[in-house]
Amino acid sequence: MSLVLHQAPDDGTNGIVTPESDARLYALATANACGIVQGVQVTSIGGSSLQVSSGWGVVFGRCFTVEQETVLAETSTGESKKGRLLIRIDLSAAEQPIKFITQVADVLPAITQEDINAGGAIYELPLAEYSVNEISVSNLVDVSPKAQSLGARLSGLAADVGNLKYVLVSLPASGWSGSAPYTQTVSVSGMTADWVPGIPTAVLGSSVAVSTLLAATEALGCIKMITSAAGTLTFTAPEDKPGVSLTLRVPGQIER
Repeated sequence: MSLVLHQAPDDGTNGIVTPESDARLYALATANACGIVQGVQVTSIGGSSLQVSSGWGVVFGRCFTVEQETVLAETSTGESKKGRLLIRIDLSAAEQPIKFITQVADVLPAITQEDINAGGAIYELPLAEYSVNEISVSNLVDVSPKAQSLGARLSGLAADVGNLKYVLVSLPASGWSGSAPYTQTVSVSGMTADWVPGIPTAVLGSSVAVSTLLAATEALGCIKMITSAAGTLTFTAPEDKPGVSLTLRVPGQIER
């Protein structure tokens, strides 16, 4: 049958929930998060031994758990080289689809991260990188990605939206510099250099004459650049000086 409903009474075709269908659903719910959710911290405990703490993570909707384990790092046969500990998921390996892998090389190989819900089979999740010689590990660094919950991602989005603000500024016609490019700098309380101005709009009120609207539109069209600095905004009209006074609503956002 070419059309199957997984969440339905089991009739031998419909109603069969597979690991693949579960993973796709969870991946959708977690926005394809891949990383460590809790624990899974790597520490060097002497010699070439690495200890991985208990915890869990998720890769494209597929959860994995770790019980505290000691892993022996692959060592260098000569001088110190770079080393890495990772978790490898290989869906083609039915008997052991997930395992720890250690690597050692002058230049570590690229990480393989295939979409295992869309035809891929291998996903490697790096945990730690370090230096390793013939007998011991040193300079260990945690490189594990952290998987955020959907709630945390939405909170981050809300924080970004919260940073969308605007300022109102007045630009008198007499305030422009004497020659092109014409500039006018105004004081704005709390302004910073990393605030990125958006496209300004003229504030004209609810009832305005057509001639006033046209004059404001023409004047606003002369302004081609807005530059932020500590406590100020500078407006630049490179060719034509605005001919009327303007009150502008300037949106902006802190640069990240």
